[in-house]
Amino acid sequence: MAKKKRQEQRAKQRIGVTLQLYIGDDDDLINAIGLLPNGSRQTTLKNVLRQALGMPLPEPTNGINEADYETMRQELYEAIKQELLADLESKFNTPYTPPAPP
Repeated sequence: MAKKKRQEQRAKQRIGVTLQLYIGDDDDLINAIGLLPNGSRQTTLKNVLRQALGMPLPEPTNGINEADYETMRQELYEAIKQELLADLESKFNTPYTPPAPP
């Protein structure tokens, strides 16, 4: 059974994506990615990209139950948000205040 799954995975075509992050300019992203647990970075980053583009998220199939998956996704979102806010505040030397809803 495992051999068949490996053969199916090899048959899938892959497209590699390279993202260059620069120390100093992209510290917020570097730190947020560093917070991701080993073994889940690729899946998490693909889902963050899907979410940013307004695409639906696939159903989790890697043995993680839906509640754990949602918790991990929310923790990543909050970590990235905090890193971005801290970066904004340090660049502008003022606390960020979100705009009032319309």
